[in-house]
Amino acid sequence: MLQDVRAKIGEATEAADTLAATLLYGECSAVVRRHHDDALPVIEVMPGPELRQKANAVFEADGEWAAGTAEALSNLTRRPDAAGLDGTREQFYERARRVISDASG
Repeated sequence: MLQDVRAKIGEATEAADTLAATLLYGECSAVVRRHHDDALPVIEVMPGPELRQKANAVFEADGEWAAGTAEALSNLTRRPDAAGLDGTREQFYERARRVISDASG
């Protein structure tokens, strides 16, 4: 998923104009939504509600950021901060490492 999203963000960053960038960030949001839909069967069987919540949070944060960026470009308003995106991923990875460690210990 991250490769698809990063590729689309790269395209949007290098877009020739604001309209093209807006459309590409909108596409980025759709890519995140598609990946989330594809991942739901896996997320639903993850052990523990906390891990499932953190997995969903990764998709929600990325999707909201991309959609918010597209909207900000369209409305000529301030773009959302991307700083929290890595944090949601790290929270998921940290919880996943704990679940794996507990299961193997």
